[in-house]
Parts: sequence; C-alpha cells; structure tokens
Amino acid sequence: CLLGAQANASRYDVVLWGDSHAAHLAPAFKEIGQRLGVTTRQITKAGCSPIPGVQFLPFDEARAECPAFNEAVLGAVLADKDIRVVVLAARWDVFVEGNLLLTTDGAQPSPAASRQLLVSSLRKLLTELVAGGRQVILVGQVPLPPPELIICTSRARFRGLDESRCAMGVA
Repeated sequence: CLLGAQANASRYDVVLWGDSHAAHLAPAFKEIGQRLGVTTRQITKAGCSPIPGVQFLPFDEARAECPAFNEAVLGAVLADKDIRVVVLAARWDVFVEGNLLLTTDGAQPSPAASRQLLVSSLRKLLTELVAGGRQVILVGQVPLPPPELIICTSRARFRGLDESRCAMGVA
C-alpha cells in the first residue's frame, strides 16, 4: 500500500514496517506525505513485529508466517536503493513484559533471554539498514489504555450506564 504524495507511483522514499501498531500510523504518513511530497510504502502484517531472524512464542497460527514475512521485507528494503528512510513500529511491550518470547531455534527461552534476543536482533537490523544507506526511525511503544478503563467501559456498556464516568475513574 502506498501512502502520501504519489499513492499510485512505483517508487517510494519511505517504508513503514511493522505490525498492526505500525499500521495505525498509516493515516499520518498519508497526510504528511501529501503535504511534503513524500511517498511511503506501508508493509505491515498484524502480529508481525519487524524483527527478522526470530520466531515468536507461544506459537500462534497468525504469527506462523512472520519469520518469512520479515526476511522478505528486509530483503526488499535492502535491494531498493530508492528507499531512504525505514520506520519500524510495533507493540514492543509484549516482548519486554515476557508475554511473547523470541527464539531462533523454536526452543522456549527464559523471558530474560528473550529480551536479550530482542535487543541483539534490533541492533543487528538497525546496523544492516544503516549500513545499506537507510535512515532508521524506531517508533517507541504506542500508548495503551489502562486495563481498568477497558473494564469500566465494557461494564458501563453492558449495564447501559454512562461511559464518560469511566474517564474520571468513578464507575
């Protein structure tokens, strides 16, 4: 999907790579690209954080294609010399908190080993992209609503109550 200045062009300057959290940034890239004359290619896949060379545990059918997807994206980005900027975005907290683990061989790592693999894999990716002449923007964690707000809103909707009370922590 091409966003921004020339949404039907075959060339683009920027790549937005990541999972669904990266995809949430697409409208901004479209708007900014139209204003600045920049075209961005959105390459996102739900559940696939931009971390080549790893598998995600626990296994989930939705993430089964992530290793091949990420390797293909990396190869395409490095092969296209017109790409100047790569923006990496994902839901990083799941790796830091240990809800999703990273492995290179399918074996169950400890959360600490998984976090170390996250750091080393991102370092390797950033090094490859920069060595290939790309500027890299690593987008931090997208803010998530507090779980209490989600629970409160769900309860209010179920009970037919005013959801605005949840924002004040009253419900």
